[in-house]
Amino acid sequence: MPLVQQRDIQSPASGRADRRERVPGWEPASLTLEAAAVMSVVIFTLLMAVYLTAHIHNRAYLTAGAAEQAISGHVQKDPQLFAAGDISVTRTDTKTARTVESTAGTVHFSGEVLWGIRVKQTFRKYQPAKLIRLMKAASELADGG
Repeated sequence: MPLVQQRDIQSPASGRADRRERVPGWEPASLTLEAAAVMSVVIFTLLMAVYLTAHIHNRAYLTAGAAEQAISGHVQKDPQLFAAGDISVTRTDTKTARTVESTAGTVHFSGEVLWGIRVKQTFRKYQPAKLIRLMKAASELADGG
């Protein structure tokens, strides 16, 4: 038995016979249905890749911004995030440390938040004059004087 069977099909539009090939085991519309199923999975995967990329970008941007604000004390106006919502930045400044906590969420096209991001950076403050005095006192003690 050959792999491909040929048969004559009467075309209703022209009234003449078409010679078409038919693969055994395949129904006439099965390829269309399988293509529809495969394409829906492919499109879903591509959209999830775009959202995951946006989430990773937002997390990296918030982490870098929080670290910069914790170290320098520079207040960033509005973070430039991609597809983000519910953005908030909290700064806590004490005598010994500065803490910056940023939160945001990657937003779905329907407006719902898919993934939440929370980043916390703490930087210990140094007083250079106090540190130099302590180092000088330690070197004097080490010298025996």
